[in-house]
Amino acid sequence: MIEKVHCVNNFWDMTIVEGIADYNDKKYYFNCIFSNDIDDWTDIYELTLLDDYIFELALENWEYWKNWLKKFNKKFSSEIPHPVEYAKTRKTLTVDEIFNGKNIERDAIELTEKYYQNEIIINKYLKDTKPIYKATGTFLGKIDGMDTKVEWKNVIKI
Repeated sequence: MIEKVHCVNNFWDMTIVEGIADYNDKKYYFNCIFSNDIDDWTDIYELTLLDDYIFELALENWEYWKNWLKKFNKKFSSEIPHPVEYAKTRKTLTVDEIFNGKNIERDAIELTEKYYQNEIIINKYLKDTKPIYKATGTFLGKIDGMDTKVEWKNVIKI
């Protein structure tokens, strides 16, 4: 069965490593399994069931991420750190310390911090919740999480 993909994270070579997709009318976080034997990603994914709250946070963060990418080369974009860099810096500095002296709209600062806080909640949930299934994933369509579909095959309950 072909299922909807809500958002994806992929490498430069378009290998899909994680995201959110439907399976049997429920929302799952999926992550690609890396094989040390072949030193590469496989086409096998683990699927972790998401509750509605975590699903909404993940969609919110996906929207932030897409907007951050669109603004990357625009005015002041260099002053809004990459989300991964922000997370590293935020572990040792406050929001005000990070943006001190920068001419950034307060809304942009608040969105950046909200993304960071959402990531903490999402990652804690995923750490505390075990995957339910392993499956082979074949992705179809654009790799942007909007027009992408996935076909889960060889689904095994873990």
